[in-house]
Amino acid sequence: MHILSLESLWARILHLGQNALWTLKLTWETNRNLLLGIIICHSLTSFVPLGLALTARGLVNAVVSMVNGADLQSSIILFWIILGLFLSIMEGVSFFTINLFYNRLKDELNVRITTDILAHAAKLDLSHFEDPKFQDIMERARDNTALHFAEFSKNSLIIVKNILQGTSLVILLIVIEPYFAALLIPIAIPYIYFQWKLSLTRYQVWHSRSVKRRWSSYFVSLMTRYETVPEVKLLDLAAIFIQKFKDLMLEFRDQDRAIYVRDPGYICVLISSGSLLFLDASSFPGHQ
Repeated sequence: MHILSLESLWARILHLGQNALWTLKLTWETNRNLLLGIIICHSLTSFVPLGLALTARGLVNAVVSMVNGADLQSSIILFWIILGLFLSIMEGVSFFTINLFYNRLKDELNVRITTDILAHAAKLDLSHFEDPKFQDIMERARDNTALHFAEFSKNSLIIVKNILQGTSLVILLIVIEPYFAALLIPIAIPYIYFQWKLSLTRYQVWHSRSVKRRWSSYFVSLMTRYETVPEVKLLDLAAIFIQKFKDLMLEFRDQDRAIYVRDPGYICVLISSGSLLFLDASSFPGHQ
């Protein structure tokens, strides 16, 4: 199995960071209001799990104190309940708001990026379009570039949100129980590395299909365009083109299936290992 060196891994991370910054910059130039709205909503929802955890802790402590006969006003319990309800409502409203802003931003990016691609293509010499490597680039550009661009912007913001969310929860766990927080390290590092490798594999598979996707589009166009259908029928080439197209699609399906099966398999192993680790730690005499 090929293992990335630290230098190669760091170079990839830096390259990803540069692409993310460039993507966010272009998105900001396209429609800064929508992007700002998405950033604000993500920032608010990133701390909702921390707020819910503190709310549940405060509510449980208040109920236990009241059961034990402590002089505690019911308004305190009501405060925690209202706070939890407010945080839940805020999370739900933010979710729908983010989807609304994202769909609007996707339309704006579709206009901007597609126009830029067409304008750039109009300036190129004819010799560029005869180059097979450039044809692969154009095939990827035709593959809904604006949607991929918007998804990359969205996922970049989600990564930042998850980092803030995870950091806040880890800090809370360290404050409450440092021993259990230390157990997150042997679980988190393999999980992050696996997710990175899986994303890299998916990108490499998608990138390597440029030529074959172009061939599949060619076969479809031959079988569906009115200019070429008579020739295909005259030469009796339909069965050949259909089989070639089917072979490419079956190859794509088998590659994707291998990735889909491997993803939940590794996740189940990590979850099971983490659960056993925490169960074993909780039975330790010092943490009864």
